[in-house]
Amino acid sequence: MNRNDRVWNNLNLLLKMFKNRPYHLSKYLLDNNALTLDFLNKIEKSDKLKEFGESDDTKFNNIYHTDISKMDEFFTSLLESDEKKKTLEEITQELNFKLQECIINEQYEDAARIRDYMRRKGIKKI
Repeated sequence: MNRNDRVWNNLNLLLKMFKNRPYHLSKYLLDNNALTLDFLNKIEKSDKLKEFGESDDTKFNNIYHTDISKMDEFFTSLLESDEKKKTLEEITQELNFKLQECIINEQYEDAARIRDYMRRKGIKKI
């Protein structure tokens, strides 16, 4: 088992320990600097998260996904902000850069995910 697998398994265990306690989990993650500044900025600027609001937890019960790729797209879209939409060319360059970086760093599972995403969206490899 490689390092990424161990980290992923342990992270899953940690998250399960906070089941039904999102406020404790978010405080724990913030207190321990577990989130990058980039990720925190995306959360702060997310238009979709603002739409859900803080007060109505019943909206979360209605979220249902028919398959894993739809679920991935949904959660990815939560961090996208309308204020900074990228052009197809910018997205293509960024994904190709990330793909190349993963291959160089021998992160083949991540590279495969990026490749599959690019294929689904019709984004060409440069």
